[in-house]
Amino acid sequence: MNRARRLRTVLSTAVAALAVTGLAACASATPYAVANHDEKVSFHADAVQGLLTQDAFVTLSESENFSAVGYMHINVSTGDELHMQQETSVVGQSFWSQESTDRDGETIDRVHIAGSDLTYYLFGDAYLPVSGTPWVAFPEGDIAKGDPVGVCNYPAVTFLCAIAISWESSSEEHGANLPKMVEANEDGSIHLATAITLQSIVDSGLVTMTDDLSSSTSEETFQAFLPLHVWFDPDGLVTKAEINGTFGDDPAYEIQYGFEMKGEPNPDDRPQDPSTLDQSFISSITSASEIQAFWDEIRAIRGGG
Repeated sequence: MNRARRLRTVLSTAVAALAVTGLAACASATPYAVANHDEKVSFHADAVQGLLTQDAFVTLSESENFSAVGYMHINVSTGDELHMQQETSVVGQSFWSQESTDRDGETIDRVHIAGSDLTYYLFGDAYLPVSGTPWVAFPEGDIAKGDPVGVCNYPAVTFLCAIAISWESSSEEHGANLPKMVEANEDGSIHLATAITLQSIVDSGLVTMTDDLSSSTSEETFQAFLPLHVWFDPDGLVTKAEINGTFGDDPAYEIQYGFEMKGEPNPDDRPQDPSTLDQSFISSITSASEIQAFWDEIRAIRGGG
């Protein structure tokens, strides 16, 4: 299986684990402004067509410890909105991830301790009718972090993987019409400026739309180019990637969707091993059918607005 196909497969699994929210009313977003530095040398990016889709995860997969954040802010003139963030810290094979959202009680955090066959999910109060207990243990062992595609299973990195898949789809659909520009610094760091479509973001699976919103959005809006900026350090590590733009008319969209590395994790932030907690606060689900049914119920709450 080629890397692009594997990336799509892993992303589908990772998105299912995120139980992604549908568009609903929340707070506003503040777009990020991209600076134009005179010392950068600009050149056409045809020669680095595979820069994002093929190389973006290699250096990250070789990182022993890191913290990263994935985020999305979507405002639609209809009043539909979506705002969420996943901050993930990785230390060796252990990781923990904390979700933030403007929806009361609709957070899902995650903890995995290296060597364990289980990953523990901490559910907000809105999900207790389904989870039964605050914590639920699932049969998920160590993530294959040395695999450039396997790192997509980390919650924050899922956002970067979705951007890569969306960009690949946009490139296939629009070819030479898709703008691509690379700015290289003297220290070897790179800034890739390109574009992506709303359709490709929806197709990636990380954003869902209600039928009413989808039917009221024109094909022109779905295919509009949204600015995408990706920054690489001299070692090829993606330090930040962001889609940011306002587009469309009746309805109009404002989108800020991205990923950013945050450096080394703070050891003091490492959570307690959930297996040492009072077990009355933890339930477990083991069979594939029960796991599927569980996440279906979670998504029903999460997408209900």
